[in-house]
Amino acid sequence: MLAGATAAINYIAGLSEAGETRRERIVSAMVAMDEYELELREVIERGITALPGVTCYSRAKRRTSTLLISVEGIEPITIETRLRERGFLAQAGHFYALEVCNALGLGMMGGVRFGLAPYNTLEEAEGLVTALAGAIAEG
Repeated sequence: MLAGATAAINYIAGLSEAGETRRERIVSAMVAMDEYELELREVIERGITALPGVTCYSRAKRRTSTLLISVEGIEPITIETRLRERGFLAQAGHFYALEVCNALGLGMMGGVRFGLAPYNTLEEAEGLVTALAGAIAEG
């Protein structure tokens, strides 16, 4: 297990040439990965704001690259299923945040959550928007 952790640390450090020490390279790589994920998130957010009935709840100024949405008139589990059928991983539910979901008006059904990682591509971000549009069009 320790060998795996060391390999992961070295992999992340190897993603950046900025910095003289491994720690500096890790920090530089982590910042670059975060910025990249946030760029992809912005692509998705711009795309979903044009879709009918979609509400995006993840709108804080500083946040991760995870989005929580709901689609008016369509159950979250239905959106999850339709996105998975189109090759996109999404999760439906309240994610153990019942009070937050209740405050947002989502109740026990919750919403649909999806997130990004450094290995995701611009094409995948754009494809998610297209897949969500198709899922919504099914009604």
